[in-house]
Amino acid sequence: GPEVGLPLALQLFPLLLKFHDPSLARQLEREHIGPELYATAWLMTVLARGLTMELCMRCWDVVLATGDPAFPCLLAMELLKTQRFALLTSDATQMP
Repeated sequence: GPEVGLPLALQLFPLLLKFHDPSLARQLEREHIGPELYATAWLMTVLARGLTMELCMRCWDVVLATGDPAFPCLLAMELLKTQRFALLTSDATQMP
């Protein structure tokens, strides 16, 4: 259920980020910004939070087509990486 899925996803998220974008993972760790601060809304709403309806529906199509329970984490990581430059060049008080 969701009570197990979200905590597990929030544990998986930093590991995926360390593998796919070590610099961004280090910056977020250095600023003490955990995935519960930036990924919870995406994961609880299956990526609907903050996306246009069109993009959300496209993401849902991919999530349903893959059938991979980790895939929403990968999509959320890509959403985070769209803010990569701002995150790498800001301190915690200025982060988007």
